[in-house]
Amino acid sequence: MKHTVYLVATVLWLATTAAYQKGCSGKSAADGPPRPATEVRSVDFLQKKLQNRQNEMQEVQSITARAKVFSEGDGMAISASANIIWIRDSIIWMNAKKFGLEALRVLVTKDSVFVLNRLEKSYQADGLETLRRQFALPEGDVFQLLQNTLLGLPAIPFKSGDTKSDINQELHRLVTNMGVFSGEYRIEEGSFLLKGETFVKKADNTTVRLDFDRHQKVPQMTGMFSLHRRVNAVSPEQGRMGVDIEMDDVQVNTKPSYKFEIPDHYSKN
Repeated sequence: MKHTVYLVATVLWLATTAAYQKGCSGKSAADGPPRPATEVRSVDFLQKKLQNRQNEMQEVQSITARAKVFSEGDGMAISASANIIWIRDSIIWMNAKKFGLEALRVLVTKDSVFVLNRLEKSYQADGLETLRRQFALPEGDVFQLLQNTLLGLPAIPFKSGDTKSDINQELHRLVTNMGVFSGEYRIEEGSFLLKGETFVKKADNTTVRLDFDRHQKVPQMTGMFSLHRRVNAVSPEQGRMGVDIEMDDVQVNTKPSYKFEIPDHYSKN
């Protein structure tokens, strides 16, 4: 069960990071095609580019998508298909299927997360603080963090005064100090898309790394969105976990509906 719940948490994190893309890296009409970074950009310049992306995403009020998920960790490997619904400032809903049968259904609200385990006929209800602890994230609004990653925006805001800019592996890199955490943001030259993030808890080296690629235009949305996500997490408590998510059939602002009811005969974990 520990692996199942951790997988759900990781999938939620990834799903919320599903920027727009499908098949191959796309061209941004605003900034031009991607190319290797050769000149160090200032922190303010890159921060402004990320802010421009955030402004573009304000028009997005809901997202629905299908996904294929593969997870490895805790001595297990799991693959499944999933459906995802996100409504701004409201909920994230997801179900995971195996062999066409629903195995899990998840609802995240502004302050809580609920998981139905269809296989065990059980459910779990926790505050979002549970997700924050599992990923060893800094204090703050976890639901807003999930929204940001869903839209391909920096998960955790950073202050320019605590941040340095350089180039690493042909990408711009912003390295920032967050007190007990350090953060890294990787940005592509030309398109200025966020290609990845890494957060490290200094005390025990707990690390979460997210990589986003295959950006593409999505109908009813300005800018580019990434459909392939990879999360690698390492912590003393959870060990190693890797999750890949491949997004498909992304739809925007469709006023989606969802159902989440806990059957009376389900036991609480």
